[in-house]
This record gives sequence, structure tokens and C-alpha cells, in this order.
Amino acid sequence: MKCEQFRKKLLEEPGNEDADFHAHRQVCPPCDKAYQDAMLFEKQLSDAFSDIGPDTRPDTRPETRPETRLADAVQDSVRRYRKNRRRYFSITAALMMLTLAGAASFHLYQIRSLNDFVLSHIEHEIEQLNNTHVVSHSRLKQLVSQFEVPDLSVLPAITYVEKCWMRTGYGLHLIVQGQKGPVTLLFMPNESVEHSQPIQSADFTGKLYSLGQGSFALVGIPGEPLEMLAEKLRMASATGVTLTL
Repeated sequence: MKCEQFRKKLLEEPGNEDADFHAHRQVCPPCDKAYQDAMLFEKQLSDAFSDIGPDTRPDTRPETRPETRLADAVQDSVRRYRKNRRRYFSITAALMMLTLAGAASFHLYQIRSLNDFVLSHIEHEIEQLNNTHVVSHSRLKQLVSQFEVPDLSVLPAITYVEKCWMRTGYGLHLIVQGQKGPVTLLFMPNESVEHSQPIQSADFTGKLYSLGQGSFALVGIPGEPLEMLAEKLRMASATGVTLTL
């Protein structure tokens, strides 16, 4: 399960018992943190509403006249409303804060630098780097056909392919087997760059390249000859999409 699928299922059904859902959060710390936060919020919400239901306690008061019972019922309703009004306000405020926090997080997700986004996306999908099975031709064709990309047959074995959200639009996430280890290739048709830019972290090294109206990123472990892969893509795009190195 991908992070995007996990977050959607968490939003729609936070208490689900899907095996893939829980297996993903065991290997993805950011998604597990989101799950723990959601469970805490669900518990707080449940506790908040636990006292709001009708009073089912037996009535031990002595028999009274109907009009007196009606007046007592009204007074009980008023007291219960006053008691729970603050709780209602707290729930409403919590929901508003959650909505605002989500909106702020999405905004920050969009305005981060493209370099930071690429590294963050790889970290969120880090378990996919362990894939060793080659992606089937049918699945590759199904996803690649949705994007304008160079001929990918020039690449080494592709062990992962998925359509992913890339800050401002969907793109293509691939992993190929490099000479020193797995190499991530992100095609981002909605993210343009004027010139190639280095990508660097403690664990990964790579570069951003311009591709038509968009861009792509190649990222691998230090020492991986990424320029060779970039050159192959450039040659493959010579008769189609223009690739600038």
C-alpha cells in the first residue's frame, strides 16, 4: 500500500482492520504517526460525546402532576445543555483546528522546494526500494501511457512503477536497478525547472532535469553513475519529448 492510499483510507475509515493498511504503517513512520494522531482524536471525540446521550437512569422521584413533570423535564434539558455546551464548543474548535492544520500542511507540502519534495517522496516510499521483482509489461504500459515520457525500454530492469501526486499534479514514480543499487526516477510533468539542479542528502544523491514542460529526477546512492541513465533518456527522447540535461 502506498502512502497516498493509506492516508485516504485513514481519512475514510480510521478504525479499519485491513492487513495491508496496518502493514504499511509498521514500515512508514510518517503514516504511523498520522494513524496514532487519528486514533487519539477518535478517542477524544468518543469521550466527548459519551455523556451527551439521553438520561436512561430510572426515575426515583415521587409521583408528580403532569405539568410539574413537564417543567422538571424542561429544567433537566436546560441543565444538560449548559453542562454539554462547553463540550460541544470544544469539539467544534478541535474539528476546526484539525481542518486548518490539514490545510496548512497541504500548503507547506506544495511550497517546499522541488529538491526537498523529491527526497521526502523517496523517504515516504522507502520500502519500495527493496523490490526485486520486475514490473510486468502490462502494468508498465497501463501507467506509462498516461504520461508523455521517453521510451523507457532503454532503462535497466524496472522494479516499481506507480502514479503519484507530485506537489501540483500527478506524475510517474519508477525504481530501476542501477549499478550500485536501486535508482528512483520521478517524472513530474507539472514541475518545470530552468536548468539541472543537484539533489543531495546523507543517504542519496541525484539531479533534477528539465523534460519538455515538466521535469524528472534521478536519485540513487552516492557513486551511482546517474548521468549514464540521463543520457539514455535524452537519446530516447530525441524523436519525441525534448529532454534538456
